[in-house]
Amino acid sequence: MITFWYIVVNGRPVTGPLTWEQADRQRSNWRRANSGL
Repeated sequence: MITFWYIVVNGRPVTGPLTWEQADRQRSNWRRANSGL
C-alpha cells in the first residue's frame, strides 16, 4: 500500500508517496548526498 509520508531531512520537510522501503532508501540517499556537501 502506498502511503503519504512526512519526512523531515536536515530540517527540510519532504512529502511524497513512499513505501517504507522507498523511504529508507531515500533517507540513505539524502545522507549520502548531504555528507558530500
